[in-house]
Amino acid sequence: MGKPSGPPDLNARLRKLRDKYAPWQKVLPVCVWMYPKRASKRNIVFGIYASDEQVIYISLVLAADWVPKEVLDAILWHELCHTFQDQFPVKNEPDHSKRFFQWEALYPKTQHANLWEAVYIEQLLAEQNRLVGLKGVAQPLPHPARMPASLRPPKD
Repeated sequence: MGKPSGPPDLNARLRKLRDKYAPWQKVLPVCVWMYPKRASKRNIVFGIYASDEQVIYISLVLAADWVPKEVLDAILWHELCHTFQDQFPVKNEPDHSKRFFQWEALYPKTQHANLWEAVYIEQLLAEQNRLVGLKGVAQPLPHPARMPASLRPPKD
């Protein structure tokens, strides 16, 4: 019998993405899971880069077993692209500039992830609503020792 699976290790996934697609990026932010925000019916936030904290927050919606890992990676990559804007700033550049989208295109599965999201938006929204019902507000997950057993990473 295999180990129970827990949420993927975001920091390990982010390092792999950086090493493969952006080796020039020396400093990586910390990645943490967060409960999704209570939002309007059709709105979903998968990730947030908090530049002042140097933290990437990823919605637990993406921890669902049925969400492909390349979709999670596309969101991690998208948030990592915001760190490139910090590293190579351009005055008055919008968050999602032409340059940003050029960096985002370096991850070859971005378009596939965007299409998958469009097809599965109803399921993603249902998962978001389920999680919001559990917690009610967006916040980082607690230290693993204080997490609900079902969300803890497996012990080695």
